[in-house]
Amino acid sequence: MKIVCKRSELLGAARRVAGVIEAKSTSPILATVLIDAGTSGVTADATDLVQWVHTAAPCETLDAGGVAMPARDLIEMLDTMPEGPVHLESGAENKIVLRGGKRRFTIQGMPAEDYPSKPTKRSDWTALPGSVLIDLFKLVGHAKAGTERPNLAGVHLTSNGKEIEAFATDGRYCCAARRDVEAGEWTRYVPSRAVASLETLIGKTERIEIALPKHNFAVRVGATVYTTKLLQDEPPDWRKYVPAQLTTVARAPRKNLALALRAAALVDVECLWQIEDGKIVLRTTNPDRGEVVEEIDAETTGPTAVMALEVKAVRDTLDPLTSEDVEIKCLDSATPVVVGCVGDERFTALWMPLLRK
Repeated sequence: MKIVCKRSELLGAARRVAGVIEAKSTSPILATVLIDAGTSGVTADATDLVQWVHTAAPCETLDAGGVAMPARDLIEMLDTMPEGPVHLESGAENKIVLRGGKRRFTIQGMPAEDYPSKPTKRSDWTALPGSVLIDLFKLVGHAKAGTERPNLAGVHLTSNGKEIEAFATDGRYCCAARRDVEAGEWTRYVPSRAVASLETLIGKTERIEIALPKHNFAVRVGATVYTTKLLQDEPPDWRKYVPAQLTTVARAPRKNLALALRAAALVDVECLWQIEDGKIVLRTTNPDRGEVVEEIDAETTGPTAVMALEVKAVRDTLDPLTSEDVEIKCLDSATPVVVGCVGDERFTALWMPLLRK
């Protein structure tokens, strides 16, 4: 293989795909980027066997072929070179020579044939506004479980043809959000690593495309195609956990609650909520750090309700919202609390109260 490419083009392609490579790869080949040159340009691929990213860049191909090149080395070497054309070639026993300006590197590569098989190319793409997935991931992603519950470590997406709903839970708190968009009927349970990768890939891109290969979820942004495997377990139906009767309702400014919880986090991880006539009282106490109490004006109906909630979970729910006011519905200290946005029924969160000692 022998190509001439603009430094910025090759560096950009390497960076776009290298994000899925784990810091400690389970196999040497998984720490590489597959560089493949043909008559139409050069492509770069990277995978961790769960995620796969493929992208392309223009180049002059002097000799077609491919080689697997250590990703970190490729990026760091290109970083040291001046802007302008760079020459990349691989020869006998996969020795790689990279030249740019007056600098030349020679490193050991691996055979392209040793690289894992690429996902099948897709032709059945559906266009979406990029903001749809970004907004949904932002609103619910914080509720997904960590590595201790891998079967819940992701965001579940459901499209009914008219809207896409995203749902995430760690088994104690959950969030669900919807966005109006026509995208066919399908479901996909996207793992946590994939959510983070897609947020980076999509960014502020206005238009993306999705495809639905079996047991996978694919997203195309420009010349870059991202494919991920899915979580196999189905998440619980969050609607089954919404209490049929919630007698106490409070509406309060979201920003005021968020600031009060920010103060509460300085004292303890748990906050006692008391909803009473015309106000919400937040009290956080820690024998080693002291106490913080704040009253927030609210529109309230129903009897006084008291419950203890985890500060971080509530903050994570409120921070990404854009509504001025939130509505909190509850019953008692042992029943899930239902949270929504005033004026926007497309978001719902369930908070499970903590058992107080």
